[in-house]
Amino acid sequence: MNDRQEIKNPIEFIYFDLGGVLFIDLMVSNRWDTFIKEIGVPLELESSFNNLYDKYELLFNTGQMHTEEFVKIVEKELGIKLKVDSLLEALLEQFYPNKYLQLLLPTIQQRFKTGLLTNMYIGMLNGLFDKNIISREGWEVIIDSSKVGLAKPDKKIFEFAQKQAKVSANNILFVDNSQENIGAARNLGWQTFLYDPADIERSNQKLRKLLEV
Repeated sequence: MNDRQEIKNPIEFIYFDLGGVLFIDLMVSNRWDTFIKEIGVPLELESSFNNLYDKYELLFNTGQMHTEEFVKIVEKELGIKLKVDSLLEALLEQFYPNKYLQLLLPTIQQRFKTGLLTNMYIGMLNGLFDKNIISREGWEVIIDSSKVGLAKPDKKIFEFAQKQAKVSANNILFVDNSQENIGAARNLGWQTFLYDPADIERSNQKLRKLLEV
């Protein structure tokens, strides 16, 4: 993360990513590898499973495929039976709130308009709300990739998000944990903050300093 991040133009709107920012997902440490073992993927098929997941994830994120359809594909192509009643529910059980950042949110939302800009699978966002992993409240705009049919880092979802925020590109701050997504937003003139979920305390300190909250 760049230690010299600074606000170059007044911030009028902040978009937050969810996974890896407002909640901690399976991409931190080796939790993904542990998860796929737990749902019944044998060691010798892990690479094949991951390749299938990568192949179809854009369809998940754009609402073109439900995770339960993916389970059927896996079981057919890999010849295994996954140990899940619902892959979506199994994934949700692995997520937990980034409490440190969520405690900071009310202070941020008192000063700035905020929104969610997130790649989600069908039904995942409602699951996060229902399980109180994140709050439904306080957001001016919520952009769920599976509902709008666009996913980060496609520039079209950022253009759509900017229209929803109703502010100029250089007055938007985007907080995300993906360098690729950050780059896409920056290319459209947004200001950005790369959040590191492996170092939550340091990331929060930097964000507070950046926003002066």
